[in-house]
Amino acid sequence: MIHVPITLITGFLGSGKSTLINRLLQAFPHGVFGVVTNEYGEIGLESEIIGAPEDGIIELGNGCMCCVRRDDLLGGVARLLERRPAITQIVVEASGGSDPEPVVQTFLGHNPSARTRYHGCICVVDAVGFGRDHHDHAVVVRQVRQADSIVLTKLDLLPTEHHAKRYAELKQLVPHTPIHALAPHTDLRTIIDPDEPEPAELGDGDYARFSAARGTPGGAPPGDAPPGDAARGSHFELESFLFQAERPVDRAELEQTLAQLPDSVIRAKGLLRPAGPEHAHITYIVQYSAGRVQLYPCPRSRFDQDETTLLFVGTGLDRAALGAALRSCEV
Repeated sequence: MIHVPITLITGFLGSGKSTLINRLLQAFPHGVFGVVTNEYGEIGLESEIIGAPEDGIIELGNGCMCCVRRDDLLGGVARLLERRPAITQIVVEASGGSDPEPVVQTFLGHNPSARTRYHGCICVVDAVGFGRDHHDHAVVVRQVRQADSIVLTKLDLLPTEHHAKRYAELKQLVPHTPIHALAPHTDLRTIIDPDEPEPAELGDGDYARFSAARGTPGGAPPGDAPPGDAARGSHFELESFLFQAERPVDRAELEQTLAQLPDSVIRAKGLLRPAGPEHAHITYIVQYSAGRVQLYPCPRSRFDQDETTLLFVGTGLDRAALGAALRSCEV
């Protein structure tokens, strides 16, 4: 029997996990991908930003995947397979502030279906932000150490003379973990190969060896834990602020406002309904990370909503000031 591989994609806020998933969906159009993701805040946006079919994506709204109940996480995978039995690959996108180890334990210890197997963990690393983030946030180091492979993004934004230093920092943490640079022409089969032969299943005593290879606690296989327990891990507390506007928003003013966000905002993303007749049929996907603002135009018909929806994630957010600044961009 062929088992559907489950691949966990982890990485800090703004590292490019959704971008990688969309690249995989586009690179293997003949494969049938299922996606499980989760989101901070009251309204999930990942299912809108990730271009998977509606029946091929499940969004868990718990905010931090390492705090998601195991039965919710496993149930999400099971629902995907019920909705779309033809799925051949499942990717699970962890939120940027979560510790991937308990999620890995969940998939190693519980098979959501006789059809699945745990494939491995990919950590997406922002080449620009990593120099700061891994010093400021311990969870970044845990994400890197848990990975079976690392995908390094945004190298084009890092001066060439600093590339060797970034690779050296990663190799110091994980000397034997392969590192793939994500560029426009990267062969994505080096990251996920849909035609990879199926390996033998992990045995009952293999979890300790699997964990020890990453320097993480071994102990008993996670299958010994009750399936309803939360898959809790080490992460840092984040706040979220959701901004919604039914009126159109001036794109230039919004870009300027985002470029001046305080350091308390680590990540922002969402959908922009721009003002002006030239934008009548366009919705922009908004991405903000570490002071960088990017807007990607898409046909408005792709999305179910006409209003602007932006999610901000960070620590110590001044919601009143942030809301006032954003309201001033409305037309």
